[in-house]
Amino acid sequence: MDQNNQEIQLRGVLKKIGIGALAVMALADVGLVASAVIDGVNSRKGSELGLVLGGIHLKEGNHNFVITDQFYSHIKYEDEADQKLVIDSFKTTYDNLNYLNSKKIRFTLCTQSKEASEKFNLPLVSSYSKYDVPLYICNGDIDNNPKTAGKTVLNTEYVTCVAKDSSITFKKKSLFAVYSYLGKTEEEIYSVSNAYAYTICAHETLHAMGLEHRANNSILYPYIPSPYKDFTDYDKELLVKYNQIFYNTTPEWVTNDKELKPVAKPKEEIPEDAYTFSHSNSDDLCR
Repeated sequence: MDQNNQEIQLRGVLKKIGIGALAVMALADVGLVASAVIDGVNSRKGSELGLVLGGIHLKEGNHNFVITDQFYSHIKYEDEADQKLVIDSFKTTYDNLNYLNSKKIRFTLCTQSKEASEKFNLPLVSSYSKYDVPLYICNGDIDNNPKTAGKTVLNTEYVTCVAKDSSITFKKKSLFAVYSYLGKTEEEIYSVSNAYAYTICAHETLHAMGLEHRANNSILYPYIPSPYKDFTDYDKELLVKYNQIFYNTTPEWVTNDKELKPVAKPKEEIPEDAYTFSHSNSDDLCR
């Protein structure tokens, strides 16, 4: 097919997906016109998932979530038990996400710090790609909001709507918090299941995957009072659909639990000291 015929066909497709004539005229090169077609289609992909931006998702493959030198420098002088609580919470988050997602997308917690690598048995990396996610810590408030526990910066790759150049910043104080000291042994206090760090890490990682805030039956709920400290049935079903839409596959665990259905829970009272996840609908930022 010659270039003129390609342009005619592509213009017809562009009209069908609602791109105006002026846009068509501006894209004189056939390759650019084709890119616009792909972008229009991808921006609609997964619209029922409730994405921060149309079509946004993580690229298929392995993604390193990197404990940066900056992150480690902020926790290395804390009590050993506190450090272990945070790192174990993060490890558990990514282990669980690897279980809940298909094998077409993998999460690896690793570090830039040789000391942290040896101390916490983490893979050591010297650098990371634009599809990996560096993890940082904020020692004070995030965006001058004392309640905000985490912030995810999210940029997209043009045309493919793939998440890239993303990062997560955690509020230091929130990572070292636990739900309640009352009636708990020291071992129970320093357990992943009792830590805010697990909930915050899971919540922000789902944002890095491109998912928007949800109602109170989800770990994506923008507050983290108990019992929102683990993935709900709703979240599990959401991840199943995410994998089916973007990777054309179903997570392996589903075959062992075909009766899984989202569970609606009544609204919980939000304690005054609950950490929150504020959110902005700008083109390249989610929290």
